[in-house]
Amino acid sequence: MVQEVVFHRMRRADRVDAVAVARLVADSCQLHDFDAAVLRRALSLISEGGVGGRDSVHAATALEAGIGVIVSPDADFDGIPGLTRIDPTRLPEALEVWEHPGLSE
Repeated sequence: MVQEVVFHRMRRADRVDAVAVARLVADSCQLHDFDAAVLRRALSLISEGGVGGRDSVHAATALEAGIGVIVSPDADFDGIPGLTRIDPTRLPEALEVWEHPGLSE
């Protein structure tokens, strides 16, 4: 995920700014290792045709860590078994439901 921040930030700013922002993000998050299990899961997701490239790594990392929700505007995550995507524009509503489960009934 931090690599994704760097990738997009470098398209809009210089390297110094991109690295500074990436360090802030990294310091603010719980990071998960990219290991052999994540690689195997990412390649499986690619071969199943639902997602590709960097997105497969994000999805595989979440699934291998037991995280079943991903916040992303990218609808490619919608078809991945075991993973629920929440569009960032709907995050406040999702958080409200999680904090007050009776609201969804």
